Amino acid sequence: MKRILITNDDGATSIGLGVLSETLSRIARVVVVAPACNKSATSAAITLNRALCVTRKSPDFYTVDGTPADCVHAALTGLLSEKPDLIVSGINCGKNLGEDIVYSGTVGAARVGYLFAVSSLAVSLVSDSWRHVQTAADVSRILISRILQTENLSPFLFNVNVPDLPFKMLCGIKKTRPGLRSSPQRATVQTGADGKFFVSLGSQGNPVDCGPGTDFEAIQNGYVSVSPLKMLPAMTDNEIDFSALM
Repeated sequence: MKRILITNDDGATSIGLGVLSETLSRIARVVVVAPACNKSATSAAITLNRALCVTRKSPDFYTVDGTPADCVHAALTGLLSEKPDLIVSGINCGKNLGEDIVYSGTVGAARVGYLFAVSSLAVSLVSDSWRHVQTAADVSRILISRILQTENLSPFLFNVNVPDLPFKMLCGIKKTRPGLRSSPQRATVQTGADGKFFVSLGSQGNPVDCGPGTDFEAIQNGYVSVSPLKMLPAMTDNEIDFSALM
């Protein structure tokens, strides 16, 4: 039987984690290693200044007092006796579109799996509630079933966003690229009585690169967005002219 490692950034008690775990257990052995509490927007941060406390809730369910990336790192380097066939991070409650992939703990966990040469998916429901969480779980099951049945796949990193719709209303699945928003709104800065500053970060900008082929466009039109992402060495920009700096 194939083995799937599941984690998330909303924490071990998240509805999305539970629904995803139950749904994928129909097609594979599922092991959950998830943060003990919400660790959203932690990207791929790992904990280096202390030992992580891991609690085994059941034979295949662990909680970690760390980040989503910590969970994947610990699972692959110490907790699990066998390397999983696939890693799934989610289901996240909220979109991970455009530059969200830089900050997202959901995507960050999948990035760590990919760096360990394990195919990894980050799955998000584009919603502020769990109303259609089963849709995202069913989409995940279908995608993963196809992946597990395909032989000799090179390790990949997919960012999957699912519209907040009943499953039967989805228009299909599209391969996409991350779009882009304008710069965030300015932060609000307040001065406290003791001279300290309190800064509330501004809200996200509006999509500016959201045309055909982007994750924004796919979601807007009722499609599941699947963006294949790259990591090292593709992050190096070889087109920059360094001659003036040498």
